[in-house]
Amino acid sequence: MRQSGQKTFFTDFLEGGPSLMFFVVWRLTGEMEAAGLSASALALIVFLLLRVLKAPLHPVMLGVNLHILLIAPALSVLFRFGGPLGSAAGGVLLPFAQSGVLVSVLLTGIVLTVIRPSGFAGLGGLSKRMSLTYSVLMLCIAATGAVWAVFYADQAFAPVAITLAALFVLRRYLVARQKDHVSAASLAVPSTIAMRVISSGTPQK
Repeated sequence: MRQSGQKTFFTDFLEGGPSLMFFVVWRLTGEMEAAGLSASALALIVFLLLRVLKAPLHPVMLGVNLHILLIAPALSVLFRFGGPLGSAAGGVLLPFAQSGVLVSVLLTGIVLTVIRPSGFAGLGGLSKRMSLTYSVLMLCIAATGAVWAVFYADQAFAPVAITLAALFVLRRYLVARQKDHVSAASLAVPSTIAMRVISSGTPQK
């Protein structure tokens, strides 16, 4: 289903809401748990709204928002109700909370590539081979960033930001390229028909 520009902007705004919520609450309160839980609640609301609107999900933001939805509640449960074992598990996971964003994006991309024809790239109108090629390219970027972020978990902001930016830019380029191909094809069809009409009307010698 094709989206209008306004609807695309609205869905992009919604999908970016949980990340924005996290940073705003964190800056205002300094409480990581409060920021994470607030963002998680908003991520759930966003998923429900997009479901009601039947809007397509951005494949990269899907992975980001799934991470936001799950990580803060999981850590809170482990630390508050998990006892000594849960606290130990939470202590292991906590340093990787930020780098886990890219792990979530990578896993989401793998699942999308396996279960749907448009794959991780999420572009309609492509051949299966092209969809797979674009999806694998995006997966390679996500995997490289995830490994980088995990190995430098204490300084994960840079690899996370750079990798996400690369994925967004690449997908934006692929979307623009696909639109150009569709526009060129739509212009070529009337031209072909006109040429056939002219040719059929030309008297034969």
